[in-house]
Amino acid sequence: MKLRLKYMTTLGIIQLSLLAIYIIMVSNSGVKDVRMNMTMLLVLSLVACILFVYLHKSIYQRIIAFRKHLINLLKSRSLKTHLTQGKDELDDIHHMFKYLMDDLKRDHDDISKIAFMDSLTGVPNRIYFYEELQKAMDIAKKLKQNMAVLFVDLDRFKHVNDSLGHHAGDELLKSVSARLLSFNHFVDLTLCRMSGDEFTIIIQNSNRELELIPFMDKMIVSLAEPYTIMGQQVIVTASMGLSIFPRDGETSDILLKNADMALYKAKELGKNNYCFYTEDLREKVERKGLMERQLRKAISNESLYLMYQPKIDVHTGAMVGTEALLRWDDSILGVVSPGEFIPLAEETNLIVSIGEWVLRSACEQNIRWTRRGMTPMVIGVNLSTIQFEQHGFIEMVSNVLLETGMKPELLEIEITESFGVINVESAISRLNELKKMGISIAVDDFGTGYSSLNYLKRLPIDCLKIDKSFVDDITQNQDDAAIATAIVALAKALQLDVTAEGVETFEQMEFLKGIGCTNMQGFLFSRPLTGNKLEEFFMMTNSLVEQR
Repeated sequence: MKLRLKYMTTLGIIQLSLLAIYIIMVSNSGVKDVRMNMTMLLVLSLVACILFVYLHKSIYQRIIAFRKHLINLLKSRSLKTHLTQGKDELDDIHHMFKYLMDDLKRDHDDISKIAFMDSLTGVPNRIYFYEELQKAMDIAKKLKQNMAVLFVDLDRFKHVNDSLGHHAGDELLKSVSARLLSFNHFVDLTLCRMSGDEFTIIIQNSNRELELIPFMDKMIVSLAEPYTIMGQQVIVTASMGLSIFPRDGETSDILLKNADMALYKAKELGKNNYCFYTEDLREKVERKGLMERQLRKAISNESLYLMYQPKIDVHTGAMVGTEALLRWDDSILGVVSPGEFIPLAEETNLIVSIGEWVLRSACEQNIRWTRRGMTPMVIGVNLSTIQFEQHGFIEMVSNVLLETGMKPELLEIEITESFGVINVESAISRLNELKKMGISIAVDDFGTGYSSLNYLKRLPIDCLKIDKSFVDDITQNQDDAAIATAIVALAKALQLDVTAEGVETFEQMEFLKGIGCTNMQGFLFSRPLTGNKLEEFFMMTNSLVEQR
């Protein structure tokens, strides 16, 4: 309105100026003809209008354009300019304004690149992903189509970082993102790097789950092919989880959460795999979340406890040792199987504090038994690889023995067969430190892992424990019988003790005795017992032995 007022004012001034000129001309010339005067007045008015139009086009319209773009810049941050050029005094203003706008656009593009692109891989980042996901959902909803969200997580990426260094890890991430981008030829996808070794992919127009399966199969195979990183061949695999819009969720948060659930299911299935989201996954994940929350409080609320499995010398019938077994009875979840909560404890690193509690509790119980008159005996404690790899682990074990007063010779640490295979030298070094303290080492569940005999002979171990899976059908299955026989022979050849686990029948015991295995554990002798019950069992067993 103010500009229009100024236009009218300018026009009025021009007209008044011309009218004044006209009056002066009339008064000087003495012209009295009214018709001529009116004609002259109309001509002058027309001239005034022409002058106004000229001024409007040459000055006011360009000023209005400047004003419009400045308003856009201030309000909407729009950097689009379509300014007309002229050949007058406004040219300098035009060039300066255009230079300013171009400079701002360059800065805006640089900021956008920093804000929306991953600096390492060059693919879009998490912020861009969320914006694109919402757009993709809006398009799918409008066209009544499906679209998929895919989570990709590299398996054992940490091992590459730890063994080859972070620079190698960065190069691997670049190579992985390039392979993922190559699948744009097969489907319409948007690739983003969320964080670390985790990528997300938006797949448009994925109408049927079956259509995605060949694509996923190809991607799994492609990502598992060797990478050449810093002159070395590196092999990593990937686990993937998918959720589909709108079937598995109608908001970005729900879709991502469900794809994440599917991803962890794929990892549980053995990695190098993919999994579609299903409703039953939600129940499992919710239980897992509750389990983790309760497990974090398990030590303080004393819901964790130990049971003890006696180890029997079948030649004498005497109890010669025991194994501490971790149990959990939660106030909400009830009794939770070790096969369910121990992997979760390892995944969340809670196994470090839980493992120390187990070791301390077992040592304290052994001291109590000795003080109550039991013959000092070896107690076995299972050790997690994650706990073993912790900085300060050896010092922790030493402190527990010192603080509880238990002799190192009465502690047997049980490790799994595949223990330390990734970093053999470090594992052997730490085991030797334990051996120097007087602690014995047993290989638990022997025969179920993937170690080589060369690796086994290098380990400073004292005992092999035959896994229950070989004992169950040892009297009916020739293969199980052959494996058990070979393990006993191997132990004798390496001058190691051998213990059979899971012995439940008299026939199993007799077969194992026949091949030279005399130390056994299992329900045939006793179920796992509380500390007090094991004391009673020991007293009864020793009494019977003394009577023979």
